[in-house]
Amino acid sequence: MMERSDVAALGERSLAELIVAPPEEARLYIIRVTSGTTGAPIVIATGYDSAAPLRLAGDERVERMVACIGSMSARLANVLLARSGPHERVLQTLALDPQDLVGDLEGLLADYHPEGLHGFCSFVVRTLAYMSKEAAADIRVVKLTGELLSESTESLIRGCLPAARHNQIYIAAEAGGSLAERCAYLPRNCFHPTPEVSLEIHNPDADGIGDILVSKPLFRSMRIDRYRIGDVGKIRQGTCPCGKEATLELLGRKGSDYVKVAGAIIRREEFDRVASLVLRHMDDYRVEVSETLEKGVLKGKVVLKLYWGGRSVTLALCEEIAKEFSHAVFITPTQTLADLVEQGLFLPLKVEYSLEQFLEKHKNIKLFSLPQL
Repeated sequence: MMERSDVAALGERSLAELIVAPPEEARLYIIRVTSGTTGAPIVIATGYDSAAPLRLAGDERVERMVACIGSMSARLANVLLARSGPHERVLQTLALDPQDLVGDLEGLLADYHPEGLHGFCSFVVRTLAYMSKEAAADIRVVKLTGELLSESTESLIRGCLPAARHNQIYIAAEAGGSLAERCAYLPRNCFHPTPEVSLEIHNPDADGIGDILVSKPLFRSMRIDRYRIGDVGKIRQGTCPCGKEATLELLGRKGSDYVKVAGAIIRREEFDRVASLVLRHMDDYRVEVSETLEKGVLKGKVVLKLYWGGRSVTLALCEEIAKEFSHAVFITPTQTLADLVEQGLFLPLKVEYSLEQFLEKHKNIKLFSLPQL
């Protein structure tokens, strides 16, 4: 089984080989750089996927894409895939940075007349706020990646892009880009592996949930074998109506979407659900999860941090929010956080208000797993 350090070493080998034996046709290879969100960036050479341009556009009729990815290396890769790949078709790609989301972007998008959107779920949503209804009506396809797609986000995007076909792609830069794709029959966050990709679950629990392992060719004779990619999921059984048998259900990034703590599971999706229902006194939130020893007993600790337009609030309001939130958020299928606090498995929820707005980058991360206290 390969870990992140093994893939980083593989990246160094691939770059060394690329220097010693450069390709006759450079566009058949891509040097990829990870974002560094979950550790030190990995730089790795990979072969070019000839199906990438069509997968990027999602529709043979689409010629003008907007890429909502964020990092410089990813934006450059999207442009090069669209313009310089081994294919006759040339796509136009407007690669946005989060800093491009300013007032005059609406006019630029109207002039550009995009036909497709591709990128991180939260970044796409933020970009739609700068797109007129007329421009949105012309979007034929939207392809989402990089984050779990929540029910509310999917509903919002479908409402803003009524004429678009919606899809998701499961990608990882250090694993050579695309790993799996959602077909028209699958629910959100479920994918079929792309050709030459094998996905399995390491040490699944009673519900079949565990770490996702990826195997695939990467660069010339090099490949990744059973690489623990850092995501959590399960393999769904049964043949899909599209004819494919292997289906991965993605549950999220380990430590930021899906956290095991004190024998229980904290899921970002559940906190998003409850936040939309009960958090009236906030504009944004973050959750910090950790374990702590209290009198020799390991307990879970959850801190809910809120931002509300820079306002300061009373201790009484924080306690009221903590009580309401604890009774609404489910940690197990049948028990709320309040139930687990009563059983002595978790400390009472702590609510804190921040006077400073939370920094927002190209990925929308709200759940943070902290070291044991």
